[in-house]
Amino acid sequence: MGGGGFREAGLAAKLEKVSVRLAADAPGMERPGSDLIAFYLSPGRHPAGRPWSRKHADTQRRLCERYLAPVIGGLACEDIKIAHMQAAVNAAPTAGEGARVRRCVSALVGAGITGGYLASSRLREVHWQPGDRPAPEPVISVAAVRWAGRGSARQFQRAGTGSVERLVQNPGTTLAHPPVGRLPS
Repeated sequence: MGGGGFREAGLAAKLEKVSVRLAADAPGMERPGSDLIAFYLSPGRHPAGRPWSRKHADTQRRLCERYLAPVIGGLACEDIKIAHMQAAVNAAPTAGEGARVRRCVSALVGAGITGGYLASSRLREVHWQPGDRPAPEPVISVAAVRWAGRGSARQFQRAGTGSVERLVQNPGTTLAHPPVGRLPS
């Protein structure tokens, strides 16, 4: 059986791409990712009465140039995978910038689906990961501060609200169901 099996597998892969493109009614899926980015940034894509502000347009252009174009600019839109979008988001140096890139990716995917460049909304399901960079410090929530300020778990137990283990494992229940009566001093 010579090389016919390899050729058939290649044809099957091409037919799969064509069938996905036709089913999604996305004629632009063969176009490069740079065309998708240009479509996303195009002012003509927005209603005349609701254009992007100059600042927002500049931010989106900067994010696309810095993070998205290097990753997806040379790919055909039908070949863009979640891993490509994840790589673009992870290229951001901080969690805040990663969140901006993630929102840009989400909006780009929505525009790409509407414009016929993309077929899957799953491409927007990415989140910034620190990789080998140090993770950002955890944020202390208001609920945790309130719970810590109301006394120890032993005090809640003495007040008759339940076992120490339950309070330590789920401190949020103490805020949702505060102890009845007076707390011991």
